[in-house]
Amino acid sequence: MDTFSHILYYPQTPLVNTKISNNIKFNEMPGGSNVIIAIASYTGYNQEDSIIFNKNSLERGLFNSAYYRTYIEYIENDETFSIPDINNRKSGHNYNKLETNGIIENNSYVNDTDIIIGKTSKIDGKNIDKSISIHHNDFGVVDGIFSSNNDTSNNFCKVRIRMERIPNVADKFASRHGIKGVIGLIIPQEDMPFSNNGIVPDLIINPHGIPSRMSTGHLLEAITGKTCSLLGTTYDGSPYENYEEFNNITKILQYHDFEMYGNETLYNGYTGDQFSSSIFMGCQFYQRLKHMVHDKIQSRDVGPKTLLERQPAKGKVRGGGLRIGEMERDSLISHGVSKFIQESYTLRSDDYKCFVCKMCGRIAIANPKKTIYNCFSCNNQYHFDEVRIPYCTKLFIQELEAQSVSMRLITDKY
Repeated sequence: MDTFSHILYYPQTPLVNTKISNNIKFNEMPGGSNVIIAIASYTGYNQEDSIIFNKNSLERGLFNSAYYRTYIEYIENDETFSIPDINNRKSGHNYNKLETNGIIENNSYVNDTDIIIGKTSKIDGKNIDKSISIHHNDFGVVDGIFSSNNDTSNNFCKVRIRMERIPNVADKFASRHGIKGVIGLIIPQEDMPFSNNGIVPDLIINPHGIPSRMSTGHLLEAITGKTCSLLGTTYDGSPYENYEEFNNITKILQYHDFEMYGNETLYNGYTGDQFSSSIFMGCQFYQRLKHMVHDKIQSRDVGPKTLLERQPAKGKVRGGGLRIGEMERDSLISHGVSKFIQESYTLRSDDYKCFVCKMCGRIAIANPKKTIYNCFSCNNQYHFDEVRIPYCTKLFIQELEAQSVSMRLITDKY
């Protein structure tokens, strides 16, 4: 079982292919679909490289796919696959879907609170729960289970989860010419532009992505694919070949009552008004990429922190924080959002309260509840200031002191 994989539900052979794509069997195992594209600016939600998608096309199955992820667990020494004792279980998790052998039943629906592999370990005579669940925010159906012995005679278990992925805003797509972009908006078919023949594009891309990249092949594929869809055939679009046949393409389009260069008169789906300019439309082979918003979207208020720095842990799986680096800091400063900067750098991170000696500027020992204050450097017991600093600053000061460098914090003068 692969760790993770994506399988497209309804792949199609490209109408326009090349000799290389034939040699590598891409036309027999395709990774995309032939879609009707319009190259236009519409609603403002396809600026830059973003794409507008036809909602009805997605509901008909266009670019729907399955995402498979395999979870593997080994047992060593005193560990066993079993249902943990009810008194030793992890809080907030569901163990009811496990079978007697500690493994979840095949074809079960699971979410991130369900335990899929029950595992216990004996440490000092106590049973410790080491069961695993699927990744945070994931869900799906158990697609396959494999359990056996490996070379070292240790048991292991693999559980594969299948998750259906319907294209969503911010999912990524690309043509075979490097014109990639994410979904900016999904519009119902009745609001999409339409032609005289009632043809509605599956997706709309922005014209500004073509000239600077000089991806002329993108346009040639679209108009050639349009001709292929009219004739019900495929075409060899290998570069530097068959270029003299382009005149035949224009004649075929004219014969079928289309404009010779692929341009069409479209009408606004919202108002029904005719667009003042003609729009280039064609048939293009688009591919769904593995970069999906479900795998990347992340937010956090409070959560786990590291032991050393007391800052938010990193990583989406651990419920970690989003790093604010130097450039992000510069952006925040340029907006003047000082309270947000304070919140990000201290309150939501490693806010630390300490007392500074006003006489020597070093961090002192203090217990406000018992009104005990003491500075061992200058024997001061009365003059202190409470300061709020990041815990990392305090750590840095102590690391400097380990190298015989004494850093002083100057507060209000004594």
